[in-house]
Amino acid sequence: MKKMIQRIREGVMEPFVIRSKECGRRSVWASGMRPEDKENMPESTEAETKGDTSEPTEPGTKGNTLEPTEAGTERDMPECSGTGFGKDMPECSKSERDAPELFPVGFEEDTLDPMDTGLEENTPEPADTGLEETNLHLQAVAVNHKGYVRRNNEDNFCLNGAYMKREEMDDGAFLEADSQESVQLYAVCDGMGGAECGEEASHLAVKELAAGKQLLSPMADKDELASLLRRISGEIYGTARQRGVKKSGTTIAMLLVNHGRVLFANVGDSRSYRFREGRLSQVSVDHSKVQRMISMGILTSEQARTDPDRHIITQYLGMPPEIKVSPYFAADRRLREGDICLLCSDGLTDMVEESRMEKILQKNEDLREAAGTLLKEALKNGGRDNITILLVRVLCKMQFDHSG
Repeated sequence: MKKMIQRIREGVMEPFVIRSKECGRRSVWASGMRPEDKENMPESTEAETKGDTSEPTEPGTKGNTLEPTEAGTERDMPECSGTGFGKDMPECSKSERDAPELFPVGFEEDTLDPMDTGLEENTPEPADTGLEETNLHLQAVAVNHKGYVRRNNEDNFCLNGAYMKREEMDDGAFLEADSQESVQLYAVCDGMGGAECGEEASHLAVKELAAGKQLLSPMADKDELASLLRRISGEIYGTARQRGVKKSGTTIAMLLVNHGRVLFANVGDSRSYRFREGRLSQVSVDHSKVQRMISMGILTSEQARTDPDRHIITQYLGMPPEIKVSPYFAADRRLREGDICLLCSDGLTDMVEESRMEKILQKNEDLREAAGTLLKEALKNGGRDNITILLVRVLCKMQFDHSG
């Protein structure tokens, strides 16, 4: 362990890190690769050619794709520190969205599966009694802001089928939803890749999630949801390759409620939290270098917040198809009446500590006020990244007895 820690601290285990050129954007950590491994690695173009044959779905062919309805398109968001949510954001002095450097030829990303950190991915499903079906009545609010530093907005969200149109992403959004549907899906995506690559990736992800929601089976489980996410990952990769882009992707944190069954999943470092009885607890586990080091006992959570490698992620949607997308699924997290679920991008978690987020939720019972206050706090602390906050409250449970 001491030798491993020494190798990590000396940089021996980090010879190939994709870093963007500005603002510490996230990149991918190649775990345990030594310099001599690169020299002995055979030349191969397989990683460059595999994705070329996968044709992305043509635009307009997904009839079930949902755009926000008129009732949910209001953008009268609260003012934050005297600055509105429109396009009047201060511009950066130079671009912060340069595409990340590419892998060396023949190099394949060594993504880290959650199981490698001792975090079990395949947690047991709750017992099914077969006696009753439970639907959840959920209230939800989603707020998005470009922030004060980024020139464009690479975040997007899926509010049970509603999402930001591609051409409106830089304007931000404030949407509300109230649903008693048997199948409900909520997600936050944080795109990456530079220029328009991140915007395209996150938009494609939420668009396909909205369409895929309609196709999920009543008994959809982790395998079915993982399959959906892998298909979306392949479409992001294939679309990027068709456009001549070699690196484009997005993180995701999501909540699926399917006939009373609850699934939390994430890929990358966008996060999910549950607020219950005045306490906020993290549900997701980051796919990141610092999370791996936390699990190994090398870093504490407090140290990880300021670690220079905190934005190096090990999984994302849009990876080459030969690399398996391995979503992290939380253990059984049944929801109760009054629970609030928080999904967010790192534009919030980098700017606001969890203890402060907890206090804000304690003081603001109204979801609109809570979401607006969380956003104001992130902007007040610098707003260095795009910010997306999605809050979901369980209003009540509706049970239907099918015992005969």
